[in-house]
Amino acid sequence: MKRSLRYGHALHIALCDIDRFKVVNDIYGHQVGDEVLKSFAELMKSSVRHKVDWVARYGGEEFVVVLPEKNALGAENVSERLRDAIEEKRFDARGKSIRITASFGISGSRPDPSHRSLSPDILLMEADQSLLKAKQKGRNCVQIYTPDLVLM
Repeated sequence: MKRSLRYGHALHIALCDIDRFKVVNDIYGHQVGDEVLKSFAELMKSSVRHKVDWVARYGGEEFVVVLPEKNALGAENVSERLRDAIEEKRFDARGKSIRITASFGISGSRPDPSHRSLSPDILLMEADQSLLKAKQKGRNCVQIYTPDLVLM
């Protein structure tokens, strides 16, 4: 983030949540759920730019994707590509073939360092608001943060 501000480069994050993951744990058990999470994380990591972007588990079934040098449109494109890949994949765990979807909330910096103070807390808060909006819209979608984002 410091580099982004210093050089005036874009930086976006996508907060990703597996839709209705509790159902996977309830139906198949937590061991199967853990295997699905591991496969999910591998899919995410293998679908972003190697040694540039990074994916981290944020908690439970939430992940954050950090996208340096990506503007809002680029972050949306990456998130849509990830969302499609997740929707298409069959996650195999302990003899079970499981289909899941995920929702994405995006936030990012603007290239103008004087525009606002960039902090992890602000980016995560905005991405979380966007993620909640994606869930409200029906899940399995991508929502970009805008200052006028209204939650129901």
